[in-house]
Amino acid sequence: MRPAYEVMTTPSYAKKPVVRAIDDKEVAAAQFAGAAQQVLFTQALSYLSHRDTVMRAYAAKTLRGISHELSVRALAARFLREPSPLVRKECARTLAAFEMKAGLPVLEYALCDESAPVRLAAVTGIYRLSGVNGIVELTRALSDQDAEVRRIAATCLGWLGQEHVVTELARLFSDEAASVRQAAIEAVGNLQSRRVVPLLIECIGDPNESVRKKATDVLVALSGRKMHGGSLDDKQGRLQLMARWRQWWKEASMG
Repeated sequence: MRPAYEVMTTPSYAKKPVVRAIDDKEVAAAQFAGAAQQVLFTQALSYLSHRDTVMRAYAAKTLRGISHELSVRALAARFLREPSPLVRKECARTLAAFEMKAGLPVLEYALCDESAPVRLAAVTGIYRLSGVNGIVELTRALSDQDAEVRRIAATCLGWLGQEHVVTELARLFSDEAASVRQAAIEAVGNLQSRRVVPLLIECIGDPNESVRKKATDVLVALSGRKMHGGSLDDKQGRLQLMARWRQWWKEASMG
């Protein structure tokens, strides 16, 4: 059984950001959307240093309603010194919700966090804040130890529409988790790329029914045709379908 999170060695490319501390003068001079919001920010900032983990997590969630440069700095600083995975996850989720570029360095650093939920929040945050500029980081996440992180990273890459990542996605066609294999196949389908058609054909023989169905659907979408004379429900039928698809690909490649 996998542990709740894995202890990971921080890669050399992961650079810990430097975040300048917030002082009282900055809070007093800052322009918030009303006095009430400034009071709420001040209270949340105080709770971020509370001895109780639940209170710190609550403070990180509270700041989600205060989209401000100081909120980003407060969350970033808390994340970098926070011992609790729960609080780090909430910090990362709130930074992603802001969609402010200032939070991106911390989210990129969070990709190497020891907690899988934190890394998952980082993946979605990088997708939202960076878009196509986050492809390098999202591609690294395809090798994450956690299946859900790999699945979401594959899905995000498929949404970005950059065809050159199909080779990296295709490596997940043999992932140990069926959900990851299915997500990678769907992502390749979203990219409308024929570069890995031979590998998609092999996925018709996958032991998981949903993966076989997804591979077939993607092949139909890419080819504009539907193969007959076989069934996904039994081994012999799958072999027949694979043979027909291979013949089509051979003819399509020659044409």
